[in-house]
Amino acid sequence: MAGHREGAARGYNSKKPGNVCYNIQFAFCSELKAYITGLVRSGNTYAANSAAEMIKETVAHITCA
Repeated sequence: MAGHREGAARGYNSKKPGNVCYNIQFAFCSELKAYITGLVRSGNTYAANSAAEMIKETVAHITCA
């Protein structure tokens, strides 16, 4: 199937309504200009899903540094 993207699903996509997309969530440290952690989820995932786990992971990375 041409154009199939593994893990992508129909979700909110304001520029191309009805297309499949991903819902990404990243954490950066602005002072260091560094990537800390991130998740790439299917497009139909609610924005707050996995947020608590990601915050815990981010805090763990910061306290270890």
